[in-house]
Amino acid sequence: MRIAIIGASHAGISAATEAKKRYPDAEIVLYEKKNQISFISQNTLFYILDQDRLRLDSGQYTTVVALRNAGYIVNTSVDVQSIDGKEHVLSYINLENGMSYTEHWDKLIMAIGSYPVLPIILGPEPDNLFVLKDLKSALDLNRVVKKRKNRRYLWEWFNRSRVSTNSKKKRT
Repeated sequence: MRIAIIGASHAGISAATEAKKRYPDAEIVLYEKKNQISFISQNTLFYILDQDRLRLDSGQYTTVVALRNAGYIVNTSVDVQSIDGKEHVLSYINLENGMSYTEHWDKLIMAIGSYPVLPIILGPEPDNLFVLKDLKSALDLNRVVKKRKNRRYLWEWFNRSRVSTNSKKKRT
């Protein structure tokens, strides 16, 4: 049996792990549009603030190599173009080489993640609006913070939000 999982972030990796438990003999294939997987955006602030506690590369709970070593097939930098539920095939493009592929599946799991819907902001495109969702957004934010030399304000905001969160937890 071949299980195709579209999306290799938190939900996709969790689905792959569960599928392996339920179907240990199945071939499990993950398809991810980005070139990296499992990025934990909460670590971004520590990276930007040069904290010794965490490095950006520790912001992943697994890697492509680890998943492959565990027996999964992991395709990164691919864009799924179509899914045929009747014939059980999916087509995708490798974003690095432009080649198209079609593959069969017996079971399909959609774990395409979530991206926030940003409000429309009138005027010129803001250069200081960031959604911390992946490694690229973390690197982009870090470049801006270094350029503007305002890490202190980011750190103060982070500490205030942690204090606020902790005080809410104590009251419940």
